[in-house]
Amino acid sequence: PETGYREVRTKEKLISWLIKRGAKTQDIKHFAKTGFTYDIVGTHAMKGPKMTIGFRADMDALQMKELNTFPHASIYPNAAHMCGHDGHMATLIGTADVLMQSKNKIPSNKAIRLIFQPAEEGGNGGEKMVLEGALAGLDEVYAYHSWSLPYGKFGISKEGIMTTRVVHFQIDVQGKGSHGAYPEKVHDPIAALCPTYSSINTILS
Repeated sequence: PETGYREVRTKEKLISWLIKRGAKTQDIKHFAKTGFTYDIVGTHAMKGPKMTIGFRADMDALQMKELNTFPHASIYPNAAHMCGHDGHMATLIGTADVLMQSKNKIPSNKAIRLIFQPAEEGGNGGEKMVLEGALAGLDEVYAYHSWSLPYGKFGISKEGIMTTRVVHFQIDVQGKGSHGAYPEKVHDPIAALCPTYSSINTILS
């Protein structure tokens, strides 16, 4: 496991796997430092309008120690796949395996773009990939995440917000000091901040 924008070995392993399955190095496009894309293009007779569909998986681990004892648990003290990104990559690679073996069944004017995104955990990796052109030419794109669904089932979200995300913000509370003999002249920031903090935590996520 490697944290945001440090997914060097992760990227090398993924690309190596694709090359062994027939991908050409020159067809792999690099974005956002450690991210990349690869288009699987069909070889069957053309059918219907030209279309390219993207499937995205995130690559980065969280900066924390894994306490699990699984055989596949992280051996690195400050990097662990605690949000399922290893599963996301495995799923996309598995999808690629099926598609690369089935190119003769996919029309030659259709393509599937594999999108491996770095730094999803607070590093704005997705935004950087978009700004650098990783989604250029796509007609549709799908991102997915592991979920607590029954085995063998998957869910498709409706348009709009599906889950929360981390947003950092700062609140400054300014007080006014005084002498202990004149407490009525004090604007105590701690007294103001305590109920503010408690109220914020009552907002439904």
